[in-house]
Amino acid sequence: MKPIEIQHVRKDGAPFPTLLSAGVVTDSEGNPQLLTATIVDITNLKAMEDMLREVNHCLLGFGTDPDKNITQLIKTTSSLFRDGCILYNREEGDFLCTVAGYNIPRGFKRKDKKLGHLCYHVIARRHDAPLVLHNLDASPFVLSDPNVTKYHLKTYLGSPVKIGDAIRGTLCIVYDHHKIINEHTLHILSILSRALGIEEERKEALNSLTHHQTMLQISERNLKEFSRKMLSLIEKEKREISQNLHDELGSLTIALS
Repeated sequence: MKPIEIQHVRKDGAPFPTLLSAGVVTDSEGNPQLLTATIVDITNLKAMEDMLREVNHCLLGFGTDPDKNITQLIKTTSSLFRDGCILYNREEGDFLCTVAGYNIPRGFKRKDKKLGHLCYHVIARRHDAPLVLHNLDASPFVLSDPNVTKYHLKTYLGSPVKIGDAIRGTLCIVYDHHKIINEHTLHILSILSRALGIEEERKEALNSLTHHQTMLQISERNLKEFSRKMLSLIEKEKREISQNLHDELGSLTIALS
């Protein structure tokens, strides 16, 4: 029997999706003896499908402007993880800067010294996999990251943002409560952080192209100005030479007379 999806009801009356697989056990002569059935709770799988559908919709809606695409990625992240604080942080020299976010608490410093911060830890470890940390209030970060105590943070989930060959940022979600993080969540966040890195690369490439085009235009204008001045000098020299020849011929004519 082909597996089918059916709804079941929990003890509290809440429905949940399941996958039913059934089969028949036969004897040596092929006569049916037992009917077997397996029911699997696919709540997490269905949630994963819904999240992937929303991410796919976001990616398909990308335009040519990397900044707008990055904004859309943050909006999608906030839609998928509504109960957390979303932060897209970038390493800028000695600082950690929040480029964009959602549910950011009042008084949060968008630019701070990077050392000791959770997100900088993700950047500094130079690993592509997401990092999950629980019980932050009992971790070393309670001393190194001021936000842990200030906002009573309990759970951290951060995925590195790789731009080119270097990890230069993080897309993270922080919770002020204990949050169960499954593999599906890690996979979704990894997709979003990789997309951020790609858009940042495109942004840098476009900025570089614009810079080179500007420099080319400046060079072209300078070359035209140089050519104009050279032509002007040549014309001036031609007039001077012509005048000198005219004067010399006049002098010679007078002398011969």
